[in-house]
Amino acid sequence: NVLVTPTKQAIFMTMLAMVDDGDEVIVPDIAWVTFDACAHLAGGKVRHAKLSAEKNFRLTPEAVTERITKRTKLLVLNSPSNPCGAVLTKDDVRGIADLAKDHNIYVLADEIYNQLVFEGEHTSISSLDGMFERTITVDGFSKTYAMTGWRVGYMVADAALVKDMVTFHKTITICPNVPAQ
Repeated sequence: NVLVTPTKQAIFMTMLAMVDDGDEVIVPDIAWVTFDACAHLAGGKVRHAKLSAEKNFRLTPEAVTERITKRTKLLVLNSPSNPCGAVLTKDDVRGIADLAKDHNIYVLADEIYNQLVFEGEHTSISSLDGMFERTITVDGFSKTYAMTGWRVGYMVADAALVKDMVTFHKTITICPNVPAQ
């Protein structure tokens, strides 16, 4: 269920494995540009979910609902958020999980900042009932352990999804760099 790889590569491999031409990917409208770029390179169409100051820049179930169509394949969930630092509430995460299950949407959960929460509490969407099978969780050591140049990260997902990712991983790279190992 685990593939060790740089986090950015895990995000790109997820998009390549999950998104086909014309599929839609929901991305918060304030987000790291890598999400949009990877979705486009995989042939997907990005639909931005609106974040607002009134909701502390959290991705809410309501904002996700407004962007779901029959072509929606993947939702990017980044909490704590890069760049705005918003931490989703447990209710936000539960509501988004319910939407993912109801609409058969997979979730790419970028949780690289999960150890850097100073207010509130991080809830991993993959820990909720019925979500591990439809969640690709990306995490790493860069932020928490100040290892930004080492590029050591990992993804955790259902074994069948990881098997698909390994196909891309073997083609792109073999392993993390030797000094990081």
